[in-house]
Amino acid sequence: MGLTVHAFSNLRRIDASRDMKKRASAPRIPNRAFAPVIDPDFAHYAPELEPGKPYDYDEHHRFEAGSYDYIKTFKSELCALAIARNAPDYGAESDQDSDKLDAYFHHSFHSPHAPFSQLIHFSESEGTLSTSVVKKLERDFKEHAQLAHEHPCMVFIYHFLKWQVALEVGADLGCISFQ
Repeated sequence: MGLTVHAFSNLRRIDASRDMKKRASAPRIPNRAFAPVIDPDFAHYAPELEPGKPYDYDEHHRFEAGSYDYIKTFKSELCALAIARNAPDYGAESDQDSDKLDAYFHHSFHSPHAPFSQLIHFSESEGTLSTSVVKKLERDFKEHAQLAHEHPCMVFIYHFLKWQVALEVGADLGCISFQ
């Protein structure tokens, strides 16, 4: 069991009540409709979406992001990328890598502008990130792509690339959904 990531582009809210007024029959909701699950603790990561309401979309990209244990490792590696690219800003006073990771983890919790912060602190189980957050994460991934491609672990590089594709799809007036 692990995390499945869904990316949707060009979301359009399906207004079932308007369709009901036009026809006596039940509204037709496209087979490909998506209804976002929005964790109340992370509702500020999906301000453009209404929870549970159906949306149509143009493109859907899906990938398996790994086990929940791997997701924690992946998030730690994202912290390490942010530290490597911005070493003077995050934990530079410590020689211990674990201290630097902890310092960045805590820094990113309080700073929404920190690289990868929304992904690092998001629930691993279920929820949705809307366009504004996805666009910010897409920029973070682009800015750290060169460092990520130099990473010694091919599994990390593989998942980094999968995330990049999903973020590109979701940044096009869409979202990323975790299940």
